[in-house]
Amino acid sequence: MLEPEKTPGKSRPSAVTAKLILHTRALRRQVMFIGMLAAMGQVFLGALPLDKFLTERPTLMAIYWLVCLGLVLFIMLLAIYDLLVVRREEKQKLDEE
Repeated sequence: MLEPEKTPGKSRPSAVTAKLILHTRALRRQVMFIGMLAAMGQVFLGALPLDKFLTERPTLMAIYWLVCLGLVLFIMLLAIYDLLVVRREEKQKLDEE
C-alpha cells in the first residue's frame, strides 16, 4: 500500500480547513449557523414539497433523513466542542486573576 509522502509544512486543504474552523470561534459559529439553516431547510423540503416523492421511494427517504440526521449530529458535536472551548478559556481567565 502506498503511503502519502510526509513533507514538513505541507498539509491537505481539508485538514487546514478543519483546523481553521475548530480554532476560530467566529468561523466555527458561522458554520453552525449555516448548518442549522441547511438542516431546517432540509426538514422543510422533506416534510412538504418532497413528501410524496420520498414516500413513494422508501430507500431514498431513508437516505434523505439519514443525511439530515448526520447534519444535525455534526452541528451538535460542533456546538459541544464550542461549549468546551469557551469553558476552558473562561477557566483560564479566572485562573490568571
